[in-house]
Amino acid sequence: MNKPKTVFLLMISDSLVSLLGLIRSKMIAIIYGVTHVGILGQIITFYNFENTFVTFGTKIAIINFTGSEPEKKARIFGFSFTFLVLINFFYLIVSLLLSKQIALWLFNDPDLKYLVVFVILLAPLQSLSFLLESMMQAENRLASLTPIKIGAVFTALVLLVPMIHYYGLIGVIADLGIWFLTSIILLIGSNFRYLRFSLKIPMEDRELVYSIVKISSLNTVRYIVGALALLVVRIFIVHFLSMEEAGHFQAVWSLTNYLNIGITAFGFYLLPRLSNLTSHENTGEVVQTEFINYIAAFLPMLLLLFILPEILLQLLFSSSFVQLKGILYWMTMAKFFEAIIFFIIIVFESRQKTNLYLRVELIKSVLYIGLSYLMIRHFGLNGIIASAVLINLILSLYLIYLVKSESLFSKTSTIIKNLIIVILLSILFYYLDQPWISLPIAAGALHLLIGFGRYKSIFLNLLQPGTTTM
Repeated sequence: MNKPKTVFLLMISDSLVSLLGLIRSKMIAIIYGVTHVGILGQIITFYNFENTFVTFGTKIAIINFTGSEPEKKARIFGFSFTFLVLINFFYLIVSLLLSKQIALWLFNDPDLKYLVVFVILLAPLQSLSFLLESMMQAENRLASLTPIKIGAVFTALVLLVPMIHYYGLIGVIADLGIWFLTSIILLIGSNFRYLRFSLKIPMEDRELVYSIVKISSLNTVRYIVGALALLVVRIFIVHFLSMEEAGHFQAVWSLTNYLNIGITAFGFYLLPRLSNLTSHENTGEVVQTEFINYIAAFLPMLLLLFILPEILLQLLFSSSFVQLKGILYWMTMAKFFEAIIFFIIIVFESRQKTNLYLRVELIKSVLYIGLSYLMIRHFGLNGIIASAVLINLILSLYLIYLVKSESLFSKTSTIIKNLIIVILLSILFYYLDQPWISLPIAAGALHLLIGFGRYKSIFLNLLQPGTTTM
């Protein structure tokens, strides 16, 4: 399958995931109101934190070591399975013992402990699904993986409405379980030859075991500090403000996360692609090209959030959320800076620059928690959003400087140009507040940043059968 089709299918998969979140939030907002949207946000954030821990950063290790030592891939997969079994066993025992305290932190209400317990019980399913998916990604079998991802999320999508209608928030959690279970069933067939795992650590290859544990642990620290920072900030909102304000934060956060439709798809494809490159000079050329394609994938949605915030808030939630228009502008800007950070981090990950991206994530998380704690006391929810904008802007500029110094990007001026134009557009649309005037301006910006010819080229590639293996 050719690259544009693979990325396009990944974007369909991510679109279905976003649609799942859209329907979930819309139904909870209409049936139960703003407060329950806040509870939903806390559930999803805790689930994301859990996912980061129980998968324990093994994806990067599996991809990197399978790419560099393909003859050892059976042992790499086998040990990764054993490693995750031990991690999940530890997590289940500790988290179930602390479930009442976790409910108090998350919801300021220990009576909601049952929601925490249901999320904790998802851990083994999401961990196994993640491992099987990582195996296929490591072998660059994206052409086979994408239909599986689409089938699993489509199953969850079909069942979501009746699950919420009859079971409310419990139905949301149960639907996630159905999603993972479907994914596991479909993935087992594609990974069958590797499923004779032994719960034995292959000490005859100690260097490999040590390397996998080291890379996985460092990646876990990197990802978990980010997830923990968001979890702590959401806890600040619940305890310092209210669950209703948590619902408002969830609304703007989830809306800007629709940008992930393009971002995640490219990250999924880009990491193994860059990991397999050997020429440093060639890496710079590929990164330059892929950055333009990356921006092209999510820029239309970014501009849509800038131009039609009121319509999107009412359409995707309810009229109670339209008041959040101003906050949505700045959260969208924070998300754009985050997208720049994500792309550059992927580039460094592919070069196994572990210490660098770990340092960046630690700095970002500590600053976000500290600044949010100070700002929320004086400015409420606006202070949380301002903290995200400021920190993501500073870190994106820092990473652009590092990319230039490492010569991993042939023309850093391309990133800087995109950064400046999007900042200027966001300010213009914020004060203009006229969608029909903003639309032609946005179209002109798309042409200036990307060029309509690139979208035409991508579309024509999608129509061609293609034979290149991904």
